[in-house]
Amino acid sequence: MPAAKKHYEAQLRDLFGVLDRRLAGSEYLAGDYSIADIACYPDVRLHGKLGIGLETDYPNLNRWHDAIAARPAVQRAWAVT
Repeated sequence: MPAAKKHYEAQLRDLFGVLDRRLAGSEYLAGDYSIADIACYPDVRLHGKLGIGLETDYPNLNRWHDAIAARPAVQRAWAVT
């Protein structure tokens, strides 16, 4: 399944680029915290498992990721998974 993993990682990198550009001008994906942020966060959270660094390549996405991860409800949700 290396080809599938490579394909999925490429898709994530494309998504991360789109999100990073969007977040350059906004705190959250749709202006205010919304279902858009909630829906996208799990995919972005995978970056560590895939070895994709956010800090250097996607600084706006990294800021957003850390802000979402710090929300108490998000911390409670991931604590039960």
